Amino acid sequence: MGKVDKQKKKETRQIVFAKLSGVMEEYRNNFKEKRFKSKLKKVSRMFADDIIKATAKSEKLKNKEAASAQENIAEPVIAQ
Repeated sequence: MGKVDKQKKKETRQIVFAKLSGVMEEYRNNFKEKRFKSKLKKVSRMFADDIIKATAKSEKLKNKEAASAQENIAEPVIAQ
């Protein structure tokens, strides 16, 4: 895993954390602040990992489809 991947993972985690904390604001009073943040951090890591994997998989499929389309264009058609 390169530096770029770690940076992307961290940014994704921060985005997920921010969105979840905004959505879960009404439940903040039910927990202590430290526990609330730790649980959100744990959940945001899980979601971020899945988001990164899903994004990488879709990009891989796009590249594969583009490569196969490029091969079809590059091959000459022989009429018989």
